[in-house]
Amino acid sequence: MNSVTTGLERRVCGCVSIAGGAAGLLTTVASFGKFKTALAFGVGLIFIGMYAFGIVVGIRLLENRTAAMRAFWWYMGIQVPIVQTYSFTYFFSAFMTFSCIYRDNSTVHFFLEPSGGWSLSLFADQPAVGVGLNAFPILVLMFVKILGGQTTD
Repeated sequence: MNSVTTGLERRVCGCVSIAGGAAGLLTTVASFGKFKTALAFGVGLIFIGMYAFGIVVGIRLLENRTAAMRAFWWYMGIQVPIVQTYSFTYFFSAFMTFSCIYRDNSTVHFFLEPSGGWSLSLFADQPAVGVGLNAFPILVLMFVKILGGQTTD
């Protein structure tokens, strides 16, 4: 907690955060015409807020603001889990998706997509239960650790 992050770390993380947030924000706003219910609009607004948070975090990193790196870790952390059950699904990714999902039918699926996306559903009929992780944020955080050691403000 008492180490100082390097300027290169902050610039790399800031650019990744802004790029992912902006891409996710644009694609989510563009998809608003497809939403049919008020609940879908509400969920869309929640994810717009999450992408906007990524942009703000990136700007704060580039401005060398206090606690910006900690907020970046949180932003990356919410992108790691992937949960798919018969009644609940959660997935959130900005910038890039490199994920591994284990399904209850004993299959493992790997996905690599050069874009982010999101999914949140409740009580939807899902064909299988799956648990996974988006490895891209983990790779970014590992890169940051290697680049400059301890990365908290």
